[in-house]
Amino acid sequence: DNEDLFNKAKEIVWDDVIGLRCSGGREFIYVKDIIFPDASILEKKKIEEEIYALFISDIHAGSKFFLEKNFMKFINWINGVGLSDSEREKVKKIKYIFVVGDNVDGVGVYPGQESLLEIKDMAGQYKKLAEFFHMIPEDISIIMCPGQHDSVRVPEPQPPISEDFAEELSKMKNVYLVSSPSLI
Repeated sequence: DNEDLFNKAKEIVWDDVIGLRCSGGREFIYVKDIIFPDASILEKKKIEEEIYALFISDIHAGSKFFLEKNFMKFINWINGVGLSDSEREKVKKIKYIFVVGDNVDGVGVYPGQESLLEIKDMAGQYKKLAEFFHMIPEDISIIMCPGQHDSVRVPEPQPPISEDFAEELSKMKNVYLVSSPSLI
């Protein structure tokens, strides 16, 4: 019976992030207000050059199930190995790789995990990941945020992965360890 609220609700689209102010109990919830959080980007930056960004996740370095051969194929691809000239030109446009969580498998994430680990310590897992990242051309920026298997707390916001665990990664000039969420 609230016409203003009804009109606000008509503005909601499928991918909107909204907040609801509610009251009620187990059987019914009554919405008293709809909040559209302020998350606008004031000024969009543009460049003339065409560049690409890649998004990858769930590498799980250190696990016995880490797909090392497949990840090496990715590294070779990003280096242009075995590509035609036209494919190599496209790959050269890649300037950013976003690694968005579960970069390593972690230790003690769930009961019995130790039996499934190839590398049984976090620092060793991040060192293994750094070995692969060293093979990525330095003109590609690697922006890496944590996931629930990484060496940070599980609930968000998650801080960047600490140098205590990822010392080798933190020394790389093209690797940026960021929080989750992050505004890039």
